[in-house]
Amino acid sequence: VQVVRRGGPGTPAVAQIRGSSGDQVLVLVDGVALNSPLTGEADLSEVDLANVARVTVVPGASAARYGAGALAGAILIETVRPGGSSVRARLESGSLGTWALGGSANLATPGSDWRWALGGEWNRTSGDFEYPIPDVRGGGVGIRENAEAEWASGYVEAAWEPGDGPRLRLRLHARDASRGNPGTVVQPSTTGENEESRIGAVLQGDGGAVGRGWRASLGADRTEALVHDPSPPFGEAFRAESSVLRLEGRGEGRLRALGLDWRAGVDGRGWGIESTTLAAGAPGQVVGGGGWLHGVWRAGGERGSMEIGAGLRGDVHDFLDGAVWS
Repeated sequence: VQVVRRGGPGTPAVAQIRGSSGDQVLVLVDGVALNSPLTGEADLSEVDLANVARVTVVPGASAARYGAGALAGAILIETVRPGGSSVRARLESGSLGTWALGGSANLATPGSDWRWALGGEWNRTSGDFEYPIPDVRGGGVGIRENAEAEWASGYVEAAWEPGDGPRLRLRLHARDASRGNPGTVVQPSTTGENEESRIGAVLQGDGGAVGRGWRASLGADRTEALVHDPSPPFGEAFRAESSVLRLEGRGEGRLRALGLDWRAGVDGRGWGIESTTLAAGAPGQVVGGGGWLHGVWRAGGERGSMEIGAGLRGDVHDFLDGAVWS
């Protein structure tokens, strides 16, 4: 797995698996896709590392059960569940004028199975640095301008954590970011800017016992994006606005039967899209989904172990004619 950052602090950090592009890697945070509905890529810089409990990488064909978005693989991120009462705070400073402030709090209600949490972070960087000016632009040394970035995010969470029985978790989250678009050293821009905001909610549940279990998630978010440059280094001024409402659900179960470990699941998603860049007649809504079945046989002894698995997945999509099987 390689994480590529296209620029300095504040620019997207995109995961690639075995040389893939970023839109071929599906990143799920608590079962809901982090991938942007606009670019198809997941920006890992949006994930608060202090709030991550576990990361699982599923490469290649093993990720087939997650659908076409996981052509190269899937990265599964699980955040920390609300636990006992605690408070955390951090203040950071670094090069390129970087500052970060964040914190979180957890509350366990005495005598109750409810757990509560909230948190947030704010980051800012100027991103300016010296660089050699190419000879085609006169040579010398220049200062990188319009590379500043600022972003803030926050969440509120409630969790039902009984001693036995199903667990439930509801998380509300929001993020707002803006950054300059400085262009290249040959054609720099001092006025280009990208702005993006997102607000959403995730509902999760899981349960089970020895040899069987289930888990499900339902998420909704709305993303607003603006890319504009009133005075670009070449060409005409441009302004592109986009708005996407996304709904997504997943569910899966596991069962030990007939000497095999079985897993099966379904997922569905829908987008409502509005954009000034869409051509006339372009679809404003897209719906898709799929289902999968996976079985594994395991054997082991003192000299080693062996595992054989097989899976089947089917997908339907507004852009597909019929079902696609893999």
